[in-house]
Formats: sequence, C-alpha cells, structure tokens
Amino acid sequence: DQTIILWDISFPETPKSLGQPLVGNFGCVNKVLFSSDGQILISGSDESIDLWNISEPVNPQKIGEPLTNNLGRVYDLLISHDGKTLISGNNYGSFIIWDITRLVNPRMIANPLISGTISASYLSISPDEQILVSGGSSLSVTIGGSTTIELWDISDLTAPRQLGNSLSGHSTPITSLSFHPNGLMLASGGWDKTIILWNIDINDWKSHACNIAGRNLTLEEWEFYLPFEPYRKTCPQVP
Repeated sequence: DQTIILWDISFPETPKSLGQPLVGNFGCVNKVLFSSDGQILISGSDESIDLWNISEPVNPQKIGEPLTNNLGRVYDLLISHDGKTLISGNNYGSFIIWDITRLVNPRMIANPLISGTISASYLSISPDEQILVSGGSSLSVTIGGSTTIELWDISDLTAPRQLGNSLSGHSTPITSLSFHPNGLMLASGGWDKTIILWNIDINDWKSHACNIAGRNLTLEEWEFYLPFEPYRKTCPQVP
C-alpha cells in the first residue's frame, strides 16, 4: 500500500502503531532501515529512496527530496556505523554509494557500480566496512544460467574495485547475504533452498594458492604481472 508503519513493541504481546502511516513513497516499499542511533529511518521503494526523521516517532518528518537518480527498484539498503554513508542495490544490476552527511542533500560518492548480474538486489558489508558483497541473478538464470556473488573493496569509497572473480554456487536467485562477525566467512541463501558458507579469508586464499602452485613466482612472471612492485617471495614456505 506504499506506506510505512512504526510499531511500539515495548509489550510484544500487544504491539501498537505509532502515529499515522508514513506516506509519500514511490511504489512498493521494498526495504526499511534504521540508522545506528535510531534517529533516522531510510526507505527504499520501486522508484526512490526516502529519509525520515523519527526522533519523535509519533510525528515523523520526511527529510529533503526523494533520491531518484535512475534507481530502478530498490531492494536493499546498508548504512555505515557512523551514519554518514548509505549503499543501495537495485534491479538494474548496480548499486550506489551515497554520502548522507547532509541529510537534506545526499550525494553520490562515485558513479553507480555495475555488477555482473541483472539484479544486485542483496548486499552485505564486512564488520570493518572495508568489503561490500553484492548478490543477485545472472542475465540468463531463467534459461539455465547461474547466480553470482561479487566482492568489492570499498576502503576508498570514491574508487571501489571488484575483488577477484564472481562466486557461483547457487542455481537460483540469491535472496540473502550475511558476514560472520569475524569478517572471514560469508553466508549466502537462495531460492534453491540452500545456504552456502564461503571462506573469504585472504590469508587462507594465499596459502591455498601456494599449496596448489608449490613454488614462488619466477622473476619473469613477477615482472609480467607485477612490474611496479619489488620482487619478493609470495610463498615463503616453499622454495
């Protein structure tokens, strides 16, 4: 019904709504998210993102104008611990990083990031907020394709970059992603009724690669792949 309702659950047996429903959203409301301090509510709908001041829950107020920068259908939202950064994922296969320091005038920090999927609907961020994970369905999933998960280095919000190749394992669209509190494991769930646990510990990756190779890079290989880095052993435990 394109509305948002705030509920008082002080007494879980008898929850009650607070004030009137929040109206003014564009289309179906697909995601709602509280800021860490509980003062701001962010909603994502079929055509926009809206910010609400809920410091007085019985009288919430919309903040500024809706964000409508070709968002598509917003399915997921993340907010940083400090409340200054917002990330939105949509059905266009892209996600956008926003600076919301000025709530009345949020701005895109970088150009929309395009994933390798038709839908970057679901997102998760590592506990240290250095890695973003996006998941969705590939362009050909309905005709035998696969779904993918992508990892992004967002340590520099102005220049995010993808880490390695996409992860594939689900046979149907991904519907949920979550980091382990230690940041070294990722869980993904999908329509295929399965949950996959992923080891994303970079040190383990390095060790596994060294075990497979059984040697260090040669000087010629190093100069080809890492021409601007001084040579060093990448696998200290092998010759």
